[in-house]
Amino acid sequence: MLPRILQSFIALIIVFYNQIINVLKGRDGPSGPPGLKGNRGEQGDERLYGLLGDEGLPGVPGLPGRKGRKGMPGNIGEPGPLGLDGNYGRKGAKGQPGKYGEDGYYGLNGKFGHDGQKGEPGSPGLLGAKIKDDIVISLLNDYYVAESGYYNNLYHVKSRDLTDGRTDTGGWGSKTAKIGNYIQATFVRPIYVTSITVAGGFIPSWGHDTKQGYGLMDLEYSDGETWHKISNLETPVGEEMVTRNLTVPVIAQYWRLISTENKWIGTTEFALKPLLVKSPVLDTDDE
Repeated sequence: MLPRILQSFIALIIVFYNQIINVLKGRDGPSGPPGLKGNRGEQGDERLYGLLGDEGLPGVPGLPGRKGRKGMPGNIGEPGPLGLDGNYGRKGAKGQPGKYGEDGYYGLNGKFGHDGQKGEPGSPGLLGAKIKDDIVISLLNDYYVAESGYYNNLYHVKSRDLTDGRTDTGGWGSKTAKIGNYIQATFVRPIYVTSITVAGGFIPSWGHDTKQGYGLMDLEYSDGETWHKISNLETPVGEEMVTRNLTVPVIAQYWRLISTENKWIGTTEFALKPLLVKSPVLDTDDE
């Protein structure tokens, strides 16, 4: 191996030689047209490299570089291990309930409160048994009166006259002395009848009392289509009052007294007594 200084010297001579050759040749003229591709030449000789020169002196320190761009945030690290317990210990277990303390002293009496507001009125009480019966009797004694006619068209009797239990407050007398004269009671609903009362006395349209020998009359009831006979009664005489109890109570809305002879008939009472005791079979009242 040649010394490194000699290698450098030879390389420098070669560089100067090439520069002198280029000067002698003159400047390059314009490029000519491309020539034909020549034949491949023979392989050239292996080029010799000059020897390495000595190591140069240390270079001058470079200028400080510019601040680089901000890097991307890194991934979240793994959680670290649990730290040691501090000064305060962990929460202890719940203690047992303590004993009840002694009763305290009674407090002082409070002040009196204001008067309360007036309460709402209470609901009406239920009707007593006697009042209920009286109401039922009053309702059942009030019926509509229909007549085949009344003498001389002088007096039209009302149900209150025929159910007051008196023989001097008015009554009904037939218009003529013949079969078929009647007085009819129509109730607002069917009633459960146990007896009937008729009476003699003063008949206003006649101007006198009933007399001996007046005609017979039938007591009948109807369901609104057909009349059914229950009993046959004589026209009461004077102030006579007659009550006929029915063998079997009857429920009906329509009732009448009708003459069965060509004779005068009349009455100052036409009172039908209702049965007030409720029957488990025949009572249809709504509770």
